[in-house]
Amino acid sequence: MASESSLRFYWIETKQHDAVGKHWGQLAGATHRLRYVIDMLEELVDDANRTETENTITRLEYHAENYYSRVYELRERAVGLTASICGNPALAKELKSQKQRATALSAVQRKAPHLFNSIKNLLSSLDEDVGARNFHTHDTFLRLGLWTEHDVHDPVDALNDLHHEPLERAWLEDLLRAEATKLAEAYRNKAQQIIDAAFNLLRDSERESRWTPPV
Repeated sequence: MASESSLRFYWIETKQHDAVGKHWGQLAGATHRLRYVIDMLEELVDDANRTETENTITRLEYHAENYYSRVYELRERAVGLTASICGNPALAKELKSQKQRATALSAVQRKAPHLFNSIKNLLSSLDEDVGARNFHTHDTFLRLGLWTEHDVHDPVDALNDLHHEPLERAWLEDLLRAEATKLAEAYRNKAQQIIDAAFNLLRDSERESRWTPPV
């Protein structure tokens, strides 16, 4: 008898009035997904000298896009947890707003003082990358480019243009591998800093609320 079970994607809607424990679990899960991005970036660095340069560039671009999606998700989970503990669903939106954040943080400090530093530091570490992610829309797409003094080039196209010039191509491949490794390590380090900041928020949320996470 054939099984009717199957893997399918589905949507999870987060509601600000959900229990603190649910928000805590969602944030913890978001850190695990960002940790997977780190694992993939570390694997890319290890493989950089053993795989084709085009493959390295493609993988780096893919993992960077995933990084931006994961940090965006993590911010949503973090403000949801904070708003839930404070008992004010509107705080989630206000904490994400640069204009309203100072006022929202003052409210956090009054309602849940143990969360003040951790949510402030986490949001500060996320602002630049979430801003970059927000440019990635239906008509503006993120791409990895080779920047020179005068222009930006598609690195794979640049390699293909040197197909009949092996010395120049070899020089460019060395440059791209070195730059890909450097950029992958930079994203890995940023991701780890964000995970550390998120763990601080998770820890402080346990102190602030009476909810205890499962062992």
